[in-house]
Amino acid sequence: MKIELAGIPFDHFQRYATAASVLRTFGTSARVLEVGANRQRLLGEFLPDSELLYTDVLNEDGAPDFVVADARELPFGDRSYDAVVSLDVLEHIPPEGRYRAVEEMCRVAARVLVIGCPIDQPWVHEAEHAAHAVWRRYFDEAYPWLEEHQEFGLVEPARVEAALTASGMSCVRFGHGDARLWVTLMGMHFVKEAIPELAGVVASADRYYNTAMFEGDRGDECYREFFVGVRNGADLESIRSAAVLNGAPDAAGAALLAGLSDALLPLVARLRRAESEWQDTAQALADTEKRLQDAAMDRHKTGVDAQAATREALVQLEYAKKQWESTARALADTENRLQLEASLRHQQGVDAQNAASQALAQLEYANDQWQQTARLLADAERRMQAEALAHHETGLQLRDVAEREVALRALSDGLSKDLEAAERADACYRDQLNALSARIKGLERRQRIALVLFCVGLFGTAIAFLTIGA
Repeated sequence: MKIELAGIPFDHFQRYATAASVLRTFGTSARVLEVGANRQRLLGEFLPDSELLYTDVLNEDGAPDFVVADARELPFGDRSYDAVVSLDVLEHIPPEGRYRAVEEMCRVAARVLVIGCPIDQPWVHEAEHAAHAVWRRYFDEAYPWLEEHQEFGLVEPARVEAALTASGMSCVRFGHGDARLWVTLMGMHFVKEAIPELAGVVASADRYYNTAMFEGDRGDECYREFFVGVRNGADLESIRSAAVLNGAPDAAGAALLAGLSDALLPLVARLRRAESEWQDTAQALADTEKRLQDAAMDRHKTGVDAQAATREALVQLEYAKKQWESTARALADTENRLQLEASLRHQQGVDAQNAASQALAQLEYANDQWQQTARLLADAERRMQAEALAHHETGLQLRDVAEREVALRALSDGLSKDLEAAERADACYRDQLNALSARIKGLERRQRIALVLFCVGLFGTAIAFLTIGA
């Protein structure tokens, strides 16, 4: 697919258009070798009638017109190509092999060698430093190609010219690309990398430079230096007719591009601030949304935990209720048994009291009978004593009375023993009654304690349930 050359980045156009302008002075059918072509391989677009072969240390896409080769050891015969071109390559070769590469390119070139590169001059260092500062303003890393310039150092122009002359070539040197304008345009490209929406503006600036300003973009302090080595005087004279060496400078165009860049950079800065503030706002919203989600999850988890705690509390409450009911039934059974025992013991006590009362009544009655009998005996004894001498029959009566007295005394002794037994039974009853009363009081106290402990446990469970629910 054919490329619209006027629309390519200005920095590429500067290199290839300058080399093509020089080579066109030698005709249009030359065999050209480009050393260090990288992946652009644009030189053939500027020289469509020439035969091109490209080399570099890597062949990224396996193109058939590409040969993997090291510039310091080119695999080609002496003077095997009409022209050899190397653009922005020497500064990427370590210094110890850099000028060996120049010698190799001189060896392979039959008519002309074109080398273009930034050289070791103060204004070039300043331009690269300024462009690098723009890049670092938007990115946290170094720009790789400019970083490699610093690592290997820029090209020493005297040593390149010396290598050309040592190989028998005449050298023509000229600068191209005003360093200040290069910083302006390169800075716009770096800003475009940070803000892709500016691609259309930067492309318009490139097109304006490529079509209106390129040929006249020369001066005393150029970013790129070109070294053209030729083997005969006729070719040397042809080079001087190259359009790139004869274009008129366009100061107004340079001012226009500089003004565009000056106006663009503050706008970009404001856009970056707005974007940063938007990102901060978006992040704050995201953080807020996450906090709300976390809070919702916490509330959901708390609700689930509360439900689980409620279910557990209900289970515990149900268990406590069953335990309380079981305890209440046990206490009721115990109370019933105690009441029954108390009733039985009370009835037994009443019966014992009744029996004792009856025994006492019988004893009192017997005692009364005995006292009456004693009085009768006393009266009889007195009568008997009074009548003993008079009546013989009284002796028999006295014997009967004596026998009766003995019987009465025996009855009195039996009643005394019965009275003692009744008194002991009454004492035993009173002891049992007291013991039963004490036991009933102990059971009542235990019942009250059990009820108090159960109420305390039930109250603690209710408090725990209310705490979990809150």
